[in-house]
Amino acid sequence: MDEGAHDTMMLLAVIDQRMTLLCLGLSSLAGVLAGWWWITVMYWPRNDEALPGIELNRRKRVREASSLFNALEPVILPFADKLEHTPGSTAQTMAKIRKTLDIVALGFWTPGEWWAVKYVEGLFMGLAVGMFPLLIGAPAVLGLVLGLGVLFGWPQLALASEVSKAEKHRRDVVYQLVYGLDLMSLMMEAGAGTFQECLQAVAMEVPDSALGHEFSRVDARMDQGSTQQEALNEMDERLLDPDIQAMVLSVNTSEEKGSKLKDTLGNLTEQMRQRRIQWLEKAAEEAKVHITWPAMCVMFACLILIAGSVILVQVAPTGKLPTTAVP
Repeated sequence: MDEGAHDTMMLLAVIDQRMTLLCLGLSSLAGVLAGWWWITVMYWPRNDEALPGIELNRRKRVREASSLFNALEPVILPFADKLEHTPGSTAQTMAKIRKTLDIVALGFWTPGEWWAVKYVEGLFMGLAVGMFPLLIGAPAVLGLVLGLGVLFGWPQLALASEVSKAEKHRRDVVYQLVYGLDLMSLMMEAGAGTFQECLQAVAMEVPDSALGHEFSRVDARMDQGSTQQEALNEMDERLLDPDIQAMVLSVNTSEEKGSKLKDTLGNLTEQMRQRRIQWLEKAAEEAKVHITWPAMCVMFACLILIAGSVILVQVAPTGKLPTTAVP
């Protein structure tokens, strides 16, 4: 090797060594700055004294529900405010989040706060996922793609999960409603108390059920000063189901006209039972049509098994299919 090539290799080695030291130094500086920023944000004054009592209680519930919000509140709040005031598809997403959180009893969150927290969670998860390909020697582009996918995909997955919970909650409430109204009707017929007292009794009877949660929320609203009509209308707007709407309309109309509420609840329960029976009969008739092709496939498979077993019995002794001699 000549002297010029040797000098070139030495120069490249020195440059590589210096670049490595530079990268380590920049990484250390970035770590120090990130730590300083994190500590500054965590100890940033929250100005709780300037908040109204209701807003302060709400903010405390959010902090208890999310340690990430509690740690990064000064950063999340401006981001949340920007999200809530962005028009277009973001505004539609905010409306969807607001309705979903209200159904799953997370209404103490504002849509912007919840959405911003999910994006921050996605950011940290994306950084972790994006660094993994670099650690195993994969291309940096792969890490970038995976990180961005997690960053923008995690909020959508979280929202889809909450929407699924809300739909399940709504179905459970509708399914259990007829039994709850039947119990309230029997209690009122026996003179057990007012509508609210019967509502409390049903909520205490099934406290862990979806119907128990909804009746507890209605009872809590009435205890806070709302009228019975307002509390029931809130439940109707929250769930948006025909059976719930029929129940709220019947109860409110009965109260306005002064008719006996026990008779109203009894008639309403009977109507719900009839609709459920009609739905079951319709589903049974549709099932007969839907099961035709699967039944034919099963029957064909059974015929093959029977014919195959007969052929195997005939083949087993000789190892050949039976044949008929031609005269």
